[in-house]
Amino acid sequence: MSQKFSLYPDLQVIENLEFFAGMYGIGGRRFARRAGELLQVMSLGEHRHVRTSDLPGGFRQRLALACSILHEPGSCSSTSPRPGWIRARGATSGGSCAPWRRGARPCW
Repeated sequence: MSQKFSLYPDLQVIENLEFFAGMYGIGGRRFARRAGELLQVMSLGEHRHVRTSDLPGGFRQRLALACSILHEPGSCSSTSPRPGWIRARGATSGGSCAPWRRGARPCW
């Protein structure tokens, strides 16, 4: 995930997730399950129908992260983890990606 957001500002949160899911070939039940997980973990559930351009910067950053791990990548790493979002998610840096991926190893 780059520092410059790759989101579509005119789309709603859920529509951005749908777009990226389509790029990864994720649909149907798998999309519904994964989107539900990420919306919950990222605390975006109540914002699912909000236009991305109307979200505060931190929420856009969470959405960008959700879009980038939607396909359950084999690894999750960061060159400079943000203490704020790690603390907000209630995790330590070593385990902060654990709820978002299956079978991947964190490498900070």
